Amino acid sequence: MAAERRELEGVLRRSPAATKLEWPGAKFARAAEWKGDRWWMVASGPGPRLVERALGEKKDVNGIISTGFCGALDPALRVGDIVVGGDAEVASGAPFVRGEIFSVDRVAVTAV
Repeated sequence: MAAERRELEGVLRRSPAATKLEWPGAKFARAAEWKGDRWWMVASGPGPRLVERALGEKKDVNGIISTGFCGALDPALRVGDIVVGGDAEVASGAPFVRGEIFSVDRVAVTAV
């Protein structure tokens, strides 16, 4: 999940065979296969309410990754850092930090 298509560009560059999805409530949606897994890439606009609308009915998924640029508001974070909110289980061996995740329905340009 992302707010804007451009936040998915890194994944899309590695998924040249991504196919367009008709996804009600989404500004952009593609499907791709990667390492035997099916990925849905959906840009729904900013904020949690738009994510809920884009997901609509319950989907049969193993997990949801929300990606975006707002980590840039924390000078301690770098491009590619993974932030995990709450007590979510992390199956990957990739390094990550736990932190509070806050979502708003507009573009945030400052941390205060």
